[in-house]
This record gives sequence, C-alpha cells and structure tokens, in this order.
Amino acid sequence: MLVDDGITNLELLKAVLGSQDYELRPFLDGRSAIAAAEQEAPDLILLDISMPDLDGYQVCERLKANPELAGIPVIFSSARTATSDKVAAFACGGVDYIPKPIQPGEVKARVRAQLQLFHHQRSLAEKLERIRQLEETRDSLTHMIAHDMRTPIGSISLALELLHQQMPAPEDATRRTLEILEQNAISLMRLVDQMLDISRMEAGQMPLERTTFNLTEQIAGTVSSLAPWDSTGRIVFEPAPPVEVVADRDVIHRVLGNLVENALKFSPAREQVTLSLAERDGRARVTVASPGEEIGAADQEKIFTKFVQLSGPRRKVGTGLGLAFCKLAVEAHGGAIGVESEPGQGNTFWFDLPQAPVNA
Repeated sequence: MLVDDGITNLELLKAVLGSQDYELRPFLDGRSAIAAAEQEAPDLILLDISMPDLDGYQVCERLKANPELAGIPVIFSSARTATSDKVAAFACGGVDYIPKPIQPGEVKARVRAQLQLFHHQRSLAEKLERIRQLEETRDSLTHMIAHDMRTPIGSISLALELLHQQMPAPEDATRRTLEILEQNAISLMRLVDQMLDISRMEAGQMPLERTTFNLTEQIAGTVSSLAPWDSTGRIVFEPAPPVEVVADRDVIHRVLGNLVENALKFSPAREQVTLSLAERDGRARVTVASPGEEIGAADQEKIFTKFVQLSGPRRKVGTGLGLAFCKLAVEAHGGAIGVESEPGQGNTFWFDLPQAPVNA
C-alpha cells in the first residue's frame, strides 16, 4: 500500500516498485488507506508524513490501534530529515524511514527486507498457533483419558483389597503378589490424579485449601510417610527452626513427595538425599539435594515441562509429569521452583513459598 498526497510521488513509487512483481495499491489520503486496509490488509505500507487531514503519524497510530492491522509493517517516507521526525515515526509504530527524494535501489532493498521479515514472522505465528492447537488437543485427550481411567482403576484397587481380606491364609508368594498388584494400582491412581490436577492447574480451576501451618513439621511428616520406600534410611531432613507458611498442606506434601521420590530414583543406590529448610527475604526455601548425574543448563530449562524426559540414564524411568506438577503447584501459591546442578556436586532441587505474616 502506497500512501502519499503527492501524485508525482505515487507515480515514482509505482515506477520503482512496479517491476518487483508486487501488487501496488496507491492512496492519496490517510482515511481512504485505513478504510481499504480494514477491508483487505496489505503486507506492507509505505507512508508519507506530511498529508492534510490525517498526517502519517496519525494514520500509523490508528492502524496500530486495530489488533487485526497492528502487525503490518509501516515504512515512513518523507522529506523531513530531522532526528525528531524519525524518532516520532518509530515511536508511533514505524519499522523503517526512507528520506525523500527517494533512491530507487534503497526503496527496493528496504521494502524487500521488511516484506521478508513480515512473512517470516507470519509463518512463525502460524506454526506457533498450530502447535498451540495440537497441545490443546493433546491436553484435552489426556484429561479425558485420565478421567475415564479413574473408575476402572478404583474398581481394581477395591477388588484386590477385598481379595486380600477374604483369602483365609494366602501363601507368602500369593500375598506378595497381591501386595505388588495393590501398590501398582495405587501408583496408577496417583498418576491419573496427577494428570487431572495438572490439567486443572493449567486451566486455573484447581481450588487450593490454604491454611497456616508449620512447614518444618510438614517436611518431617512427609519424610516419615516415605519410610516404607526408604528402608535403608537414605532420606535425611536437616534440623530447622519452625517456619510458618500459608498454603494447601496436601498439595505441598505432594510436591515434597515428588521431589524426594525423584531424587531417590536418580541417585546412586544407598546414597543420601538431604532436605533442608531456610528463611530468606520473607520466603521459605526448601531444598532437596542428592548426588547423581549433572543436569545440563539446557535440560534445567525444560525439566519442569510436561512429558519431557531427559536423555541418558534419567530416561529409564518416569512419566515426565511429577516435576511439571511441582512447578504448577508451587507457582499457584505465588512461589518459585528450580534446580541447581554442578559437575561432581550432584543436583539440588529447590522451591520457595511466601512465609505467613506474623499475625496470620
């Protein structure tokens, strides 16, 4: 789109750009150009500044105020050469500035560059939108499958429990088999619940039952609850003074459990997993430190993403949901979560929660 109140200037631009296989749409005033853009958006606008009624700055501002036209690149072309004029052009949304009298080679090069950039940006936006739609479809499918799995898994768990209770004196091997089946059913139900909770958190629909509680006691309680999976005493909670937070106790318990279980999975056998708690700047920081293979900087960025599994030994187990749940849960409480990893120093996962006010 060419917008200039001078017919001579328009004819010159048409002559320069007409050989470039562009579809040119000339306009002598800003209002007509805006109306035409609203009917059919151009890929680029070459815009004069000094025009009656609406000047180029006003035209550009109105275009940028329209969400459907805001992304169109606007190149200003004007005989004004003062720095203040150029600054004003960029301030109202222009992407380039061509002084008059125009040089044909310069006009061709700048128009070509801005069109290529615009088309690349549009292509990228379309790809991102397709990815978003695919992720939305995947998440909907995951939620639907998880929701439908709860009933049969619950029935299996109940049947196994009843079978266990009704068997008069099962053999040790049979009892052990039933226990394994029951544990697997419980693990599967936890996974389903985790998938549903992640879905609800992403949609902002998971209610948090916030209460004020002692986080120190909560960590100790979580460690005790993991005792059946820690027969060798690998989990150690370093002594810490009482720290009060306002949060959903059950959700934080699950965050702690996920982080500790994750550390146990990926640490060498019989190596210690250490939990600690500290206060800093009105926030409570929990750390879960363990030896193990270093997590590279690139992996640290994506380890909290759904369904992501790292390469190497860490790929052998896990669903890629536990850390994603932790991130969403902590951030829902206004906290932050991360991991620090150094060669030979192991890995330290941490999360912060706002401390409770003194008079909570």
